Amino acid sequence: MSAKQLKTVFLLFLGCSFLQLFGVGFGYAPLIKFTKPLLMPLLALYWWGASGGMNEGLRRLLAVGLLFAAVGDTLLLFDGQTSFFLAGMGAFFLMQLCYIAAFWGLSRGRQGLLVRRPYVLLLLLAFYGLLVWELWPGLGGGMQVPVLVYGLAIMSMAAAAIHLYGILDHRSFRLLVGGALWFIVSDSLLALNRFTSDKMDYEAVPFIIMFTYLLAQTLIVVALIHWKQVGQKG
Repeated sequence: MSAKQLKTVFLLFLGCSFLQLFGVGFGYAPLIKFTKPLLMPLLALYWWGASGGMNEGLRRLLAVGLLFAAVGDTLLLFDGQTSFFLAGMGAFFLMQLCYIAAFWGLSRGRQGLLVRRPYVLLLLLAFYGLLVWELWPGLGGGMQVPVLVYGLAIMSMAAAAIHLYGILDHRSFRLLVGGALWFIVSDSLLALNRFTSDKMDYEAVPFIIMFTYLLAQTLIVVALIHWKQVGQKG
């Protein structure tokens, strides 16, 4: 894919993101339903075109992960029904597994941060525990296990990103970890908004959830492309 084509695809992604956020911000359902299924396929296409020459396993894992995210996005358009919400969560769970495999693959044979400082995991586990404690009273109808498992998956994804300290260059690492942490913020807000008894009754919450989700996905992709551009050196 040429540089001009890559730029066009990325601009299309940014345009769809803007329209999605506009639709969410103003509660315009037709615009939300039209643009949401397009977001991650466009980002996946950009990733595939920009990541040529990188490890094929990494390229495929991230691309497949983004496509699972597209499936999840589409299913969550119908999240008024528990079955669709669970299916969407399942798609995002598979996305997280792809990201975990991709990030851990980058550290293969090299000593990452968690080997040197395993106590960093305690921070993620503490946040996970607090979040589950807050959500638990509102988790009914068979949602306990799916939420617990998905929560472990996203925390593992963040841990795999943090583990790459000293393996990726500093800028790529900051972008990647930023993406992972914004993902936690987005999904935590979504869960709190859906499952807590005193739901966050703020009009801005859906906008913030979508904005942080798009920011997270974009930062993850941009981080790995930047790592490629600087020569894939730690």
